[in-house]
Amino acid sequence: TRSTFAEQEADLAGLQRAIRALPPGRFYAGLPNDWGRNYNIGAIPMYAWLGSNGYDHVGYEYFPFALNGDLNYVFDSSNGLHYDLFNVRYLLAPAGQTPPSFAALILQRGDHALYQIPTSGYFKPVRAPFIWYGDPADWFEAQRDWLSSGLLEAGQHPLIRFGADHAVAAASLPMLPLAEAASQNLPQYAQNLPAPGTVAGETVGAGDFRARVQMAEAGYVLLKVSYHPNWTAIVDEKPASVMMIAPSYPAIWVESGEHEIRAVPPEPLGVL
Repeated sequence: TRSTFAEQEADLAGLQRAIRALPPGRFYAGLPNDWGRNYNIGAIPMYAWLGSNGYDHVGYEYFPFALNGDLNYVFDSSNGLHYDLFNVRYLLAPAGQTPPSFAALILQRGDHALYQIPTSGYFKPVRAPFIWYGDPADWFEAQRDWLSSGLLEAGQHPLIRFGADHAVAAASLPMLPLAEAASQNLPQYAQNLPAPGTVAGETVGAGDFRARVQMAEAGYVLLKVSYHPNWTAIVDEKPASVMMIAPSYPAIWVESGEHEIRAVPPEPLGVL
């Protein structure tokens, strides 16, 4: 492994220079259950190389405590909706491997090819068709059903409440139990409606996520990072409530019009 790293030193250094110059976004270099198992430098998988160098990425769960971490393993590297859902803007793959049709080559260095994927960014205005409530143990199967139900394509992200906390949820939305997700005919909620707003710009820092949104109507703006109850949000310099929305992201309710949003994570800063 040391010998292979030495042989690829110049290529890896060039790759890192290119990565550091890119706008914020996540990376994907495969997983143990797909082509990532054979994409290595010696004995080191490239998804481990991304993590050890501190790059935000979807990959193997070395830190497995985030609720939505298990969804990493259903990430489909041929599905553009999955790239957008996790804001995977960059694909790192073996040179010579055929990329998805929507990937644009940025550069190739030796055995490695770096591609860019169009995504909506870290913030996204979405619609909430209903509220799922129940036990965290029933969460994963419900989220997996949601991913394949057509709701993701329609921009429909259910709100999520655990335990007795669901009693304070908005009464205007249907309440559905997480444990019965498989029998709920989820496609019926996939209405062909436009998003409630657009993102005019965003900035992402190590503990600071900001966006300017233009909302055609009131709605939720989700942030594509792991939910935690200690997330705080500020809309136009006023505190705003943060809720959990599929797939376990923080969501901020925003009224119609143009607004400045700031989201601050709990300490210490978590990982996806």
